[in-house]
Amino acid sequence: MNISGTFKRSWQLFRGALQVMMENKKLLLFPALSTVFSIGVVLFFLIPVVTHSGPGGARFIYFDNTPQHQWHLTQAGYVCAAAFYLVMMFLTTFCNVAFYSQIMNALSGRGASLSAGFSFAVSRLRQIIVWSLFAGVIGLIISTLEQRFGWVGRIVLRVIGMVWSVASCFAIPVIIHDESCNPIYILKSSAQTIKKTWGELLVGFVGIQLGIVMLLLILPIVIGIPLCMSFYQTNLSPTVFFTIIFTGLGIWITLMFIVSYFTHVANDIYRCALFLYATQGVTSSAFSTELLNSAWKTKKKK
Repeated sequence: MNISGTFKRSWQLFRGALQVMMENKKLLLFPALSTVFSIGVVLFFLIPVVTHSGPGGARFIYFDNTPQHQWHLTQAGYVCAAAFYLVMMFLTTFCNVAFYSQIMNALSGRGASLSAGFSFAVSRLRQIIVWSLFAGVIGLIISTLEQRFGWVGRIVLRVIGMVWSVASCFAIPVIIHDESCNPIYILKSSAQTIKKTWGELLVGFVGIQLGIVMLLLILPIVIGIPLCMSFYQTNLSPTVFFTIIFTGLGIWITLMFIVSYFTHVANDIYRCALFLYATQGVTSSAFSTELLNSAWKTKKKK
């Protein structure tokens, strides 16, 4: 494996995604709004659980009589947990459809818009609801079975879960480009898109991602420890010393968050670019045909 070639290609893909991002800055707002909506849903479900009761006095959790006073879900609690999971699945799918639709607009040179994205998601509401229920039920089944089987069963089910995640990789783009409400068709179309080519489809710009992550993990050690020793030897007061330490830690955490955020958006842009190229042969100015071809290893004809 040519590591330098992989890293170079990864950097070119990452740079192309950043170009699309900078030319369409509204794309950066979609994940933030999705997070805000998710927090709202969490609070909506968490408040009755924390207060131990909901409408009609239904109790969601109870504590046993053991010394540890462990808590357990009641039947109403399990229903609430399942409802929370499905609602979050719907919200995630809805926001991703809005987000991906505008990424594809940006890749096609039409620009991105928040209102256009969410309006489009509303127009695909039936498909989103059906797919969310289907994917949510599959997820609940896998999660429930993992808790019931031994470690071997858990490993097998996690492999199944990983296969499911890969097969549904292009489910959102399929929902955007097809009006079918059949979740089996959506899953099949997503899997067929993957089967058309193989190789580094899901690797993307993993080289640059790993490089950035390693840099951010090693940087505090390489720079932070010598600086700490230097500050310690200058006989600074404990207040000043710890202020400097916590300030540096805060800057590092903020930097990690910003890099993760941009990498997440760039990864979604790359996925949409690959989908458009695989299904329609469409490329944008940010991703050349040669660059996208390098990310796919096409099956040789016999």
